[in-house]
Parts: sequence; C-alpha cells; structure tokens
Amino acid sequence: MSSTLDIDVIPVDTPEQAIHGPDIILCATNSIDNILDDNMVNPGIHISSIKPSEIAVSAINKSDHVILHTHDDKPMHI
Repeated sequence: MSSTLDIDVIPVDTPEQAIHGPDIILCATNSIDNILDDNMVNPGIHISSIKPSEIAVSAINKSDHVILHTHDDKPMHI
C-alpha cells in the first residue's frame, strides 16, 4: 500500500494503536460495531464517520459540536 499511495502506511491491530494525538479521525470500516469510543476523543479532534455504528454514543455525547448528514428517514440514536 505504501508504494501505491507514495506515503508510509503502517498497519495496526487496534484503533487505539492508530490514534496518537491526531487532529482528524476518519472512520471508514465495514464494522457493524463501535470502533471509536469516548476514551479516544480529545479536545479539538475532528471526527468523521461513514457509518453511524462506527462511533459510540458516549463519544458523540462527549463532543462539543455534532453535525449529521444522513439520508435516513428516521433520527439517529443521539
């Protein structure tokens, strides 16, 4: 992957290993379970997610601002 993207790509076993002081966290998985918990959220982080299930409700509740864009006809679980 590193040669394809022309950047260093370092695989890790857990989300916690990938998150060390980032400014931006983007969740883009095929998981149906939460992968981002409130213990991973720090002040000033921008979090984006493709699937609502990727971010734990506790992490959303810890946020100062929440902006949702959805095509669902029913509200999320916030």
